[in-house]
Amino acid sequence: MACGLGCVFLYLSFQTSMPNTNSPIIISTGTEELLIRYILRFINLEPKEAFFQISLVFFILSATRLIEAIGLWFDKNWASYLAIASGLIYATLATYSLNQKFSWITALVLILSLLVSAYLTVRLIKAKEGLK
Repeated sequence: MACGLGCVFLYLSFQTSMPNTNSPIIISTGTEELLIRYILRFINLEPKEAFFQISLVFFILSATRLIEAIGLWFDKNWASYLAIASGLIYATLATYSLNQKFSWITALVLILSLLVSAYLTVRLIKAKEGLK
């Protein structure tokens, strides 16, 4: 689903005419585009370049998570390394967010990211010890 939303964001960012945040929502479009236009109007995002950059980052993150999930499903070591790296990236972002403004949800995401990264690290260490 996240990869699909990333694709929708990229599609909307490549459109020649982005919706003006002051204009009413166009109802004749598809439901995904209607939802995205409503979100854009809600968060007051106007510059097309910023929208493209944000959508590209979300698309890359969702594609990385999809590849990571497939690798973890088939129990590949490279997927564990990728999951540890992405978990630590999310942990640093959550730490920065907590420094700006405390939120229990952000604290929970930080704790979960650290726990998953720690579990995968211990699992990789045990797997390497079993090979020796």
